[in-house]
Amino acid sequence: YSASGQSASNRMYNGNIFVNASGGQGGDGIMYETDPTGTNIIWQYNGDGPAKAFRYECNYPGIIELLNDPCDVSHLEALSTNKIEIFPNPSSGLFQVFGVEGKATISVFDAFGTLIQEIQEMSIDISHCAEGLYFIHVVKENGEIISKRIVLNK
Repeated sequence: YSASGQSASNRMYNGNIFVNASGGQGGDGIMYETDPTGTNIIWQYNGDGPAKAFRYECNYPGIIELLNDPCDVSHLEALSTNKIEIFPNPSSGLFQVFGVEGKATISVFDAFGTLIQEIQEMSIDISHCAEGLYFIHVVKENGEIISKRIVLNK
């Protein structure tokens, strides 16, 4: 998207990118949020409104204070307590694993227990799979196994 006015982008905690493309002096701009690859739009607003906008994270102090903590900030607690969390969930296929310190092996299983993939990265891509429920096993360096459920929703 090309914008004649002030524009900005911001990478969110979940890896998504928020883009505000202003239309210039009183012109209509657009805002949207894409997944970490930049190929899938999560939501989009097409002009006819504000020339500028901002998207604040759930942990932004002003938002927490002003709106009495309206956001689900369990992912932040997970990061501070070394719990493993997967975001976004549900997703159209791209998931990020948070809370893993050190090396880990991540296995993805379908609802029947069939191994779909095994990786050592904190990004999971199962966009090629059918919609449904999947299970993640994170095997940490110390041998601890943590299981999580994820939902693929295309």
